Amino acid sequence: QAFFLSVCGELLRQWLRSVSGMFLPGISRWRFTTPACFRQPQVESPVHQEPAATGPAQIPDATKSPSDIPKLGRKLSAERDQTLNIGGKLLRVALALHDLDDCEEEEDEEESDCSECLRNTPLVPSHQFEEPCHALSTSGGTAAFYQVKIRPALAADEFKGRSTDAFVGKDLARAVDELYFYDKLRKEAQSDKRWAAFLELTMECPGIVNLRCATALQASPESRYLLILESLKKGFQTMRLLDVKLGSVTSVAGWKGKSRVHAWKNARVDRQTNSFKEGFRLEGGESIAPFVCELLQAIYNIRHMTASLLSEKAMRRFVMQKFDAYKIVGMWSDVRTLGLGSEAHAHAAYWIGLGKIRQLLMAVLHIPVPQQWIGSSLALALEVGSLQKAPRVLVKVFDWGRSELNTAADHAQLSREDREQRVHYWQQYVQAICRFHWEFCRTVAHRCCSSKWEACVFEIKPVKISILRAMFLQGYDGRVEAELEGLAMWRVTLWS
Repeated sequence: QAFFLSVCGELLRQWLRSVSGMFLPGISRWRFTTPACFRQPQVESPVHQEPAATGPAQIPDATKSPSDIPKLGRKLSAERDQTLNIGGKLLRVALALHDLDDCEEEEDEEESDCSECLRNTPLVPSHQFEEPCHALSTSGGTAAFYQVKIRPALAADEFKGRSTDAFVGKDLARAVDELYFYDKLRKEAQSDKRWAAFLELTMECPGIVNLRCATALQASPESRYLLILESLKKGFQTMRLLDVKLGSVTSVAGWKGKSRVHAWKNARVDRQTNSFKEGFRLEGGESIAPFVCELLQAIYNIRHMTASLLSEKAMRRFVMQKFDAYKIVGMWSDVRTLGLGSEAHAHAAYWIGLGKIRQLLMAVLHIPVPQQWIGSSLALALEVGSLQKAPRVLVKVFDWGRSELNTAADHAQLSREDREQRVHYWQQYVQAICRFHWEFCRTVAHRCCSSKWEACVFEIKPVKISILRAMFLQGYDGRVEAELEGLAMWRVTLWS
């Protein structure tokens, strides 16, 4: 891994030098050649040459006619574009190799633990579900999800009248730690009301099941063990879902099979996103507000250099990861496309969502001992299919693949260093939820608690979007790059 990192680092360093024009003496062992458009002119000593016996006199390059200058400019531009394309391909290959190396190590480790959890966990009867199960599309992550449908004849009796699409299945090979977390949480909730209050805010998990699963890449379905989880889409006409990753640190080297390379890479992402600024970041979502989609598409269209480095999906994700809480809450509640009455719909969603987030905060504060929950997420779901006086709002915490449920008995047996580590990461987790709750309250106070509007005041700031600079050249330190140039005020006279 160290050798691989040194190779990739040297390749990226050489490419960045060629792009910026800042060259250092070439390293002979890599034998890189500088593109012609970036080469420094070299002054050679004059060499006496005998004139040619026959033929016309040669015209020096410096005395070319002005008509040849556009051709030279196009040639230089083409060489620069070729250099940028090579650098982009090099970067994508390096990142892909990083992901492939880490994914192979983690997948092998989790599959080896899968047999142990099957011996200790009872299976849900497979005859209760329809087969084969079809794969579901996801907005992010590496685990595969499948559509698990309850047989209609058994939905009323064995599943207490639930709908047939009440659950989804997650590939158990990537969810072994989650299974242990849910099993332990159910046991603790039976004897401790504090854990029972927290259990209500997590996704329901009946257990594991063995079903035949089909994907577009497989010719025939194959048998897989699936972790059955609650489907967040149940009860929604059109669900808007935002995935907010909690904690200023989303990976720890050596914790739950996380390699040092992968942890280092995630730490760089944390540093460049809102995780470093406010303690959480937006990872993705479904049915995102149209104005956000237009903004992301505009950013992708105007950034030609970055477009050669990152795919559209990667750039959209990176831009959303830098959104602060005010933007996250605003895009979650934006239902302007529903027409007249959309503001009343948004206000009702704010009050319902605020109550659920406060419930989550109180449940977390009453957990008896510190926990180390790394990379878990907060799900914010809202009904955006139609206008309602009391829209459906869902707030859940999920994704426990890098988390461990620590009981009072477990905490007493830990070493002092391990206890201090759990206290450290637990403080970050609680601070993230407190900050999100405070930002949500601030948005509600500004938008829903004004009895009368007299004017709207706007701050005018020029914002320069530089995805490449934020990712590779300079670290994010939380400072605002745009300077305030002025204020604009619009008086409200038609409504109050």
